[in-house]
Amino acid sequence: MHFIGNAVFPSFDEDDDEGGGGGGGGGGSANYAGGDPYTLADVAKHKAENDVWVVINGAVCDLTEFKNVHPGGVKIIMDNAGTDASPIWNGIHGRDTIEKIAPQVRIGHIKA
Repeated sequence: MHFIGNAVFPSFDEDDDEGGGGGGGGGGSANYAGGDPYTLADVAKHKAENDVWVVINGAVCDLTEFKNVHPGGVKIIMDNAGTDASPIWNGIHGRDTIEKIAPQVRIGHIKA
């Protein structure tokens, strides 16, 4: 486990697909509808190293702390900061990756 502030993130083992290290383009889960509603314009304001949000399949995710333990590195997160990262996410991650490794990053959803 990794501890950053009050947040707890699992350790990642490349040989353990249950840790979310595998991917394989499983596509996204159904659009997330929990948390607070946001617009893409709201998300676009959060693209600094100390304030990083992305949209993943309708979920607004605050990756500010998680980026430091992301197995793919900080760069890929920063390259997509403030955007709808669903297309790149879905090509790499399995359907339930967020639920398995970092459900706490979901802070809201994109409002219709």
